[in-house]
Amino acid sequence: MTIRYRIEVDDSLHREIEQASEADRTSMGHVLQKSVELFLRARRAARCGDYVGIVHADQRAALKIEFSEL
Repeated sequence: MTIRYRIEVDDSLHREIEQASEADRTSMGHVLQKSVELFLRARRAARCGDYVGIVHADQRAALKIEFSEL
């Protein structure tokens, strides 16, 4: 079973990341890593495929990834 995925960061969030402190960037990285791990666990339970994940901040300023099939 093969699951391929690509992570993209939307432009507004990319600017925030560039301006963030090292500690904030580390925190963002942990959030993104956990999101990808959860996604992969769910996909393994379903089926293989190619996906793209769009990273953005939601209304609560929390990071989230929306995965969609390519």
